Amino acid sequence: MPDEREHTPGVRTGRETTAARKAAAALIAAHRLLGREAKALADDENSGPASNDRAATLRRKQALLGDTCRNLSGAVSVLASVVGLQELDVDGQYPQDATGKPYTALSSLENLDSDLYTVAFEELSNAIEALRKVYTPTRKHPDLA
Repeated sequence: MPDEREHTPGVRTGRETTAARKAAAALIAAHRLLGREAKALADDENSGPASNDRAATLRRKQALLGDTCRNLSGAVSVLASVVGLQELDVDGQYPQDATGKPYTALSSLENLDSDLYTVAFEELSNAIEALRKVYTPTRKHPDLA
């Protein structure tokens, strides 16, 4: 099936399997599964009378899943930027002068440098830490881990 996207000369339009694309796909899959977990906690909270302490623990775990979801979303967004830059072969190019040499007096395009990856890893690290807290057994309610 032909690619329906607009073609620009010199731009790779295939779906190359890069590490950033694989990581983004895995994080998207994890993001989808968080809904099941959050729904199960909400259902448990609403299933009937529970102690105030248990209800508070369930709400805290739901909030931590929300944090996990937001951090995964941030990591996916950064990785999507990386994938887009890779597909467009954007890596810090400068405008060119009449001879075709880089004209460094003007700003360059975005670099595929480690800063982008650092942001993605920080978001992912925050998501993992929040998720770890969700599944850490509490003293009073170890059954909720």
